[in-house]
Amino acid sequence: MCAVSGLLIYELLTQPALSLASSIALLVMAVLAAVALITLTVGVWRMQSWVRGPVTVWQVLQVAASVVILQGDIAAWIGWVLAALSLIGLLLSFSAPVGLALRRDRELEHGDR
Repeated sequence: MCAVSGLLIYELLTQPALSLASSIALLVMAVLAAVALITLTVGVWRMQSWVRGPVTVWQVLQVAASVVILQGDIAAWIGWVLAALSLIGLLLSFSAPVGLALRRDRELEHGDR
């Protein structure tokens, strides 16, 4: 998402936009998504229990995006790769070792909040 945000900034500055307001809105949404993913990455790295829900939502959204890619005229292999990675991510997020690692009482035991 950081790369997408950078590309959108570049295009906004160098290419004429059909709708400046839409271009800026898309850029803001891409930057917010990048910030959210960076925050989730830090949360996963620190094994905080709150990350499981947002990570699951992100994986489900990626599955939906892969379905759209597969239905469109875009290269089908991209959709299959995205679907496979997203489903693996979903399976991992619901696996027992991840559940144990992200338990809330483990955080309280170590004094993290």
